[in-house]
Amino acid sequence: SFFRNAHFLPLFSESSFVKWPFQTAMTEPAKAPQQQPDVVRFTQILGHVATGNSAELPSEYRQCTSLAAAFDWELPLLVSRAPGRLDVMGGIADYSGSLVLQLPIAQACLAAVQGRSDTELYVCSPRMAADGAEPEFHTTLSQFMSEDGQVVSYAAAAAVFRQHTGCGWAAYALGCLVVLMRERGVRFSKGCSILLDSSIPVGKGVSSSAAVEVSTMVALRAAFSLAELTDEDVAVLCQKVENLVVGAPCGIMDQM
Repeated sequence: SFFRNAHFLPLFSESSFVKWPFQTAMTEPAKAPQQQPDVVRFTQILGHVATGNSAELPSEYRQCTSLAAAFDWELPLLVSRAPGRLDVMGGIADYSGSLVLQLPIAQACLAAVQGRSDTELYVCSPRMAADGAEPEFHTTLSQFMSEDGQVVSYAAAAAVFRQHTGCGWAAYALGCLVVLMRERGVRFSKGCSILLDSSIPVGKGVSSSAAVEVSTMVALRAAFSLAELTDEDVAVLCQKVENLVVGAPCGIMDQM
């Protein structure tokens, strides 16, 4: 039943290619999402988690003890993919709004998102276990709401992630919810579960963090029916995640 319920969003989301004309200059047709090697691998992993076949899981997945229970494997699951990028020209000039030229790379981040029936928020990145960090992060929507029902400040939201040693990476994904609430007035009555799987090298200047943000935001847009968000909106909002929740200064080229 899992394979019937896995819904794949467009493989190369326009949110990753806004204003990049060479997207249409590909020399061969793009493969369907399900045919991409990293998507095939991710689908197989999800199938193993869904069926409890832990022996076939990569070792880092076996350290995620809450993963199987965090999703309802009989309900639809949204999968989104965002590639890393290689700086061809312009680079850091993006900070000042200058024009730049960037090229998407084969390595990407995949995000699987599913709404929940409660107000819990769960995000899992097995790769973090391989890097020696905590691969799972749990919180609730109430952590991002004040007593009078208002969305907390960005500083307060950032503090939620800093309180948990080794879980700062979760801000890149769950920060998308905070930004949607603050910038677009979205109100979530239910929580969600998010699984991240990225092959993009970290700390090498190829936008590993932006790929997490964009893949998560695109999947959230579909999961919570936020059709009014354009692809350019997604990029702008993801930049705010990095600037205001994570606290990392950056231009918009990575998310765009």
